[in-house]
Parts: sequence; C-alpha cells; structure tokens
Amino acid sequence: MPQVVDVRLPDDLGQHKFNPPSPLGAGQRQRFFHDGPATSWEEVFTHHAHQVQTDLAAEQIAELAEFLRSL
Repeated sequence: MPQVVDVRLPDDLGQHKFNPPSPLGAGQRQRFFHDGPATSWEEVFTHHAHQVQTDLAAEQIAELAEFLRSL
C-alpha cells in the first residue's frame, strides 16, 4: 500500500494527505505537485512558495531549480 503523508497543504477540495512522488526522475517531470498546477521548478518556488520559509533571491531559485533538474 502506498504511503500517505499529511503534507499540511490543502488542495482545492481541502484534502491534505497524499502519496507524494519519489524524487527519482524529478528532473524529467513536466508538472509538479499531486495535481500538477506548477509547470516548472522555478514556479514551484516563486508562485507556490512551496516549503520556503524565507524569500529566495532569483539566483538561489535558479541554482535550486538547476539542481532539481539534475535528479
């Protein structure tokens, strides 16, 4: 049975428990999050501010996105 994790980020239906994808192959994905609203790593961190506790500079976001695309 897949592991279900409380991500504490509700979707449009108020659900907050999901089976998140493995980071393996993350660099080849074209859509992000369980329902695919983000279409780039940069969008994950700028538009959705996912798991970011502080503002990131554009250079930091670019470096983080580059690393994630390498996975």
